[in-house]
Amino acid sequence: MASTSMPQLRLAWRLALRFRQNKHDQRFVSFIAGASIAGISLGCAVLILLLSVMNGFERELEQRILSAIPHGELFAVSATGLATLETGMLTIAADPNVKAVYAYTQQSALLQVNNTLHGLSITGLDLNVTTHPLWQFVTPFSDVFQGDLPPIYLGQAVVAKFDLQPGQTVQLLIPLSDGGQGSQQFKAPTLFQGVLAGTIHVGGEADQLLALTSLQPLNDSLGITSGAKGLQIYYHDVFAASQLTHAIGYDYPEGVYISDWTRTHGHLYQDIQLVKVIVYIVLLLVIAVASFNILSSLTMAVKNKQAHIAILKTMGASPEFLARVFVLQGLYNALLGIVSGTLIGVGLSLYLSDIIRGLENIFGLAVLSGDIYFIDFLPTHLQGTDVVVTVILALLLSVLATLYPAKKAANVVAAKFLH
Repeated sequence: MASTSMPQLRLAWRLALRFRQNKHDQRFVSFIAGASIAGISLGCAVLILLLSVMNGFERELEQRILSAIPHGELFAVSATGLATLETGMLTIAADPNVKAVYAYTQQSALLQVNNTLHGLSITGLDLNVTTHPLWQFVTPFSDVFQGDLPPIYLGQAVVAKFDLQPGQTVQLLIPLSDGGQGSQQFKAPTLFQGVLAGTIHVGGEADQLLALTSLQPLNDSLGITSGAKGLQIYYHDVFAASQLTHAIGYDYPEGVYISDWTRTHGHLYQDIQLVKVIVYIVLLLVIAVASFNILSSLTMAVKNKQAHIAILKTMGASPEFLARVFVLQGLYNALLGIVSGTLIGVGLSLYLSDIIRGLENIFGLAVLSGDIYFIDFLPTHLQGTDVVVTVILALLLSVLATLYPAKKAANVVAAKFLH
């Protein structure tokens, strides 16, 4: 069976290539075929490129933003902090899903510079534990004399905005609760002072909000006597944080509030996923339109080749063989577009960041502003699965587009066209 099918397949392939030859009366058909090749190539290239860009944003979100903020948080209901801090840390750290756990105290505050106030979220950590993920974004100043004041690290954007200098005394106004559970009343804010010891550069709005200081001085200012207000949890699988944090919080030995990164920064991830879905839909429609051009060009080719088809039928060609010829002709055009588009898309995905940086240097423009977005460059991350899915979907649409013209060729009545 194989020995007879392979020669037939080679013959069908040769006929498909011969039918593609440009004739004077087939210029319009050739134009439509060329448009279909260009459309499929453009659709595949742009789809691969944009998916790589979205993957790049997702990677930077995970490696940058989700490294600077805790994946999950448990914080005390009581104003004095977690009563079971030590045992809670040991229990959570023993969970195989947990990468690390840190005691922390966090409070909203107002940075006071002369007559100007700026809102911040100040976090108190044990600064001797330098394994905390936030430390990779901290740049300490050298030769800063602290005296009796604790060190304070502020977002790079805040330091630049107020022209703060290394070693400068920083004043923060921190609101105090009256200590009653569920009460909305506050005492007069307390003044928390520290020495500017470095900057934090995460990117985007985080640089406008982040502040870091030593845990114990912040606890003393807030009246927290148990060691910390809550626990920061980092997981091996960041996208399972919501489920894992709620499970840990429900089993915690005392009442706690539960939060995770999907509540504070989940909109960034959701926006990326939404754009990926829109890109898929729009560019698959582009490929589908290009495939429709294959259908149009093949239909016209069948009409122009009806006499040739009639001759082949009288020579013994079966309807299945003739259908195979035009399917191969359509797939040839599709493969030209798919291969060229895939190569272009992969090439641009690998070097787009360097190309954009070069254009920014030449024209003095910034595609992404680091003050607005959490990165100041256009990231790309090429994934093989995206390339494979794009190629398979383009091939599937192309095959579907060849079926109707192939059926028309198989149904040509030889007697009507033999003169």
